[in-house]
Amino acid sequence: MSRAGGNVGREWYSAAELAALRLPGLASTKRGVLDMVQRESWLTRESNEVGRQARPRKGRGGGVEFHVSLLPEAARAQLVQRSAPVAERKALGRDSAWSRFDRLPDSLKAEARRRLAVIQEVEALVRNGLKKSAAIELVAGQRRRDAQLTGGQADCSESTIYNWMGLVEGVAVADRAAFLAPAYRGREETAGCDPEVWLAFKSDYLRPKRGFAAAYRLAADLATRSGAAIPSCKTLQRRLEREVSRITIILLKEGEDAVRREMPWIERDELTFHALEAVNVDGHKWDVMVDFGDGKPVRPMMVAIQDVYSRKILGWRIARSENASSVRLAFADVFRTYGIPRLCFFDNGRAFASKWLTGGTQQRFRFKVREEDQIGLLTGFGVQVHFTTPYSGQSKPIERAFRDLEGEIGTSAAFQGAYVGNNPLDKPHDANTRSIPIEEFEAVLRNGIIAHNRRAGRRTKACAGVRSFDEVFAESYGRALIQVATDEQLRQAMMCVEGVTVRQYGGGLQLAGNRYWADFLLELVGQKVAARFDADDLHAGLHIYSLTGVYLGHAECLQRVGFVNLEEGRERQRLKKKLLRAVKDRAAAERALERHELAALGPEFEEELVERPLVIRPFFGGGSAAPDLAVEDDADALERAAQAFNRAAGHLRVVGED
Repeated sequence: MSRAGGNVGREWYSAAELAALRLPGLASTKRGVLDMVQRESWLTRESNEVGRQARPRKGRGGGVEFHVSLLPEAARAQLVQRSAPVAERKALGRDSAWSRFDRLPDSLKAEARRRLAVIQEVEALVRNGLKKSAAIELVAGQRRRDAQLTGGQADCSESTIYNWMGLVEGVAVADRAAFLAPAYRGREETAGCDPEVWLAFKSDYLRPKRGFAAAYRLAADLATRSGAAIPSCKTLQRRLEREVSRITIILLKEGEDAVRREMPWIERDELTFHALEAVNVDGHKWDVMVDFGDGKPVRPMMVAIQDVYSRKILGWRIARSENASSVRLAFADVFRTYGIPRLCFFDNGRAFASKWLTGGTQQRFRFKVREEDQIGLLTGFGVQVHFTTPYSGQSKPIERAFRDLEGEIGTSAAFQGAYVGNNPLDKPHDANTRSIPIEEFEAVLRNGIIAHNRRAGRRTKACAGVRSFDEVFAESYGRALIQVATDEQLRQAMMCVEGVTVRQYGGGLQLAGNRYWADFLLELVGQKVAARFDADDLHAGLHIYSLTGVYLGHAECLQRVGFVNLEEGRERQRLKKKLLRAVKDRAAAERALERHELAALGPEFEEELVERPLVIRPFFGGGSAAPDLAVEDDADALERAAQAFNRAAGHLRVVGED
């Protein structure tokens, strides 16, 4: 102990001298101190005050010595207590003592208070006129007698009390508990580990998905082959947890996303909004097999729009897969029913653009579908667009709504046999035994979303565990200042196709197997136009634009009717007569002269007389051609012609004779 006492009061110590001091936080052997030197890289560390914190040892023997700034805080505090004068020691060590006290477990804090109570008993006896030595002897004797009565062991002796009083000499009364706390060093390693084996074990374990037992077996095999020492698996595990921080382990084994999940999230207060002031949009792939009419069941994709303040689902559309039309039409539904929001929270910008705006599905239209950016559409309406982190429930509460809807609707009895679970390990035993027609799926989903919005007792800030999403939205919506969408804004939110030709003979426009007609199309026969429409409701008609963007009007869908539907047939005939009458009236207005008046204006012609030819070529039938007969005034020529005629007559036969 004298060696240790002679070493205090200096700034540089060798490994052997530090081990002899037996300071808290340091090993009591030279080998243990050298392990700490290697583990914490003392040989290369520097500080602003002293520069390099390790230097060659002066004098005989050589070696390396280390500056006290490398020591743990508890060890430095103990050195101060041993080396400085009493008053100076207490003043300089006050902050360190309380810092160490705060890190102690409750059991050691209780021990410090018990020691303080013993000192206070001694001081009370001294104040009553008893000498200090007598007071200490009296208190220690009383402790021994109490221990004999209870069958325990005395918790202090006279020398122990003297030591405790020495620890608090010159210390303020309020600080005594911090200096009386036991020197807690924690659990020390009971077995050493070869540095190379430890490095191999740590490097192997700190890899993604690597198990602790597998890493230990690799280290044990290395130790066996090299003849090095290795402690038990539990010892290495405790050392790893002590030397490597938990967040570092998470980063190396699970990645940056896992570290972000450990960070505190921002608690967003939706009560700062009112109804329809802010909405959030996202897509959800249902775990139900749905048939869109082509006999190829798929898990449909839904895009939904949710009010941030009330959590009410305002609009939604279903499609076979991710496509831009679903986003546009869902916004059109919200614009038409409620109005235009001020803020909109989308999924991560580039991912959302890639997924929704360029994610392609085969269209049903044999025309050029205009590529229009939904984000540009919203900003054009004055909606401020914000992008959020994907799969972040704090920034997009609609993801919580998707979980609720899947649990309530996806697993309902209406979809049993078509529900397939969200991963291959979660499939029900009857998965894929049936598929749901798209019409039936949308009907069940519509009822489910209505029930979702109407359910009372919601535990959001606005609902306060009592009201429903519908009730909260209706109350705020009734007193909020809402921007109403114009007819043109609603049309801009629909899909647009270009290059549709107006057909002749009443053909009008044809799109996706439907025919559309309006009176103004008569003037556009043969021309190409653009049409905006709801892809999920083609029977609602088309809004017709010129290719330059001028709105022309609305064309209704001419639905096919049955042969026995007399009423619709009569109505169609009445419409035709009405249209024909309007066309006749327009034509009459354009025609200034009647028929007989136009006829009188035409020129009159006389028929010209044509002289008969001198040679005729009669056809006598059969395979022989009749000779040419020339009509002449010569008698001999007439005779020769008559003879030729008689010869040719032999080839003739009368029809009907045998």
